[in-house]
Amino acid sequence: MLQTLANHLIKLGTPRWALLSVVIFGFFLIWVLPQEAQRSAAMTGGAAAPDTQFWYTPAELYETAEAFGEAGRAYYIRSRFQFDVIWPLAYWFFLTSTLGFWLRHTAPASPWRGLIILPTAAMLLDFGENITAALVMARFPAPPGFIGTMAPFFTASKWITITLAFVAVLACGAWRLTKRHTGR
Repeated sequence: MLQTLANHLIKLGTPRWALLSVVIFGFFLIWVLPQEAQRSAAMTGGAAAPDTQFWYTPAELYETAEAFGEAGRAYYIRSRFQFDVIWPLAYWFFLTSTLGFWLRHTAPASPWRGLIILPTAAMLLDFGENITAALVMARFPAPPGFIGTMAPFFTASKWITITLAFVAVLACGAWRLTKRHTGR
């Protein structure tokens, strides 16, 4: 099943899709993310959002919810279901299409094709993080409970998986370019 999914995702690796994904990703990095960071800092009083950290405890998540204040929590919840749905799709598209571009000439049964599943895993973990952190904010002042315990695991797993996906893009790109220039 994963091999079938990988083979379907690699179809996004055409030069046209890869180039479009670079443009969209670049637009997000240069324009959208800085604007969202400014808006978020203004609405949450400058307190660090949980999804920008690698790890935090449920108690720290609760403290963040308190520091955000009522308006900041409301903004955070809204942005998780607006901006933070589109952003994971943007980086998923970039990572999937560029990995697909580098892997498209590998054999259909190659285990290396499985790397293309990393961006999908990262996106799903990001959605899990968004849901759990938003629920903690929505339930405040109730204690974080089990949901608050899950949020940091989603966050750390997301960052690890995103990092692995970017490393895979760089490694596969270097491998394909080396192979092309050496004729092997």
